[in-house]
Amino acid sequence: MFILKKSREITYVLLRVAVYIRRSELRQRIEKYAFQLLEEASLNNFEKMLETTRVLKAFIKFGEQIYEIEPLNSSILINELSTLNTAIRQFAGLDKLPDLESLFSKPSIINKNKENSSEISLKNSSNNEPEDRNIAKSIIRQSAILEKIKGSRDGCQLKDLIILLPGVSERTLRYDLQKLVSQGLVNKVGSSGPGTRYTI
Repeated sequence: MFILKKSREITYVLLRVAVYIRRSELRQRIEKYAFQLLEEASLNNFEKMLETTRVLKAFIKFGEQIYEIEPLNSSILINELSTLNTAIRQFAGLDKLPDLESLFSKPSIINKNKENSSEISLKNSSNNEPEDRNIAKSIIRQSAILEKIKGSRDGCQLKDLIILLPGVSERTLRYDLQKLVSQGLVNKVGSSGPGTRYTI
């Protein structure tokens, strides 16, 4: 699962960065929350993970301000925590407020004969497995796109992503890129067309 893998990576990097922090109180807190993040990811406790990522971002920013964490390292860590935060929100369905209308089942009318007599049957749409799988696929695709863009010195174009993800339609890739741009994780360079590049 992407969220657990990303949490492991972030925890590892946080522990590596913490080694160089001279102030023991700050070092201990960053280490504590790094382990807490990994534990919460293992337990799929997404709401707590969001809180922990928020706390970690605050400590990292503070560490940068007091010259305990290098600005480049701080920027990378905050970017990775933001990516994780986005993935958690998407996977757990926390990125939007619930649509109350969708919580209620809707009647569907079935005509029995020509006299317009009808029977109302309620259909319960409690099976969300396909939707969950689509969200997970979306997160994985967007993570792969982010990794590709990060790994490209000059950014990348849509054609690069088509080669990277051959089983994904161009339309889906455009949608994923649009979502990443709207979340501020990716920058779009150029207005449209084949010359458009995406950078971090």
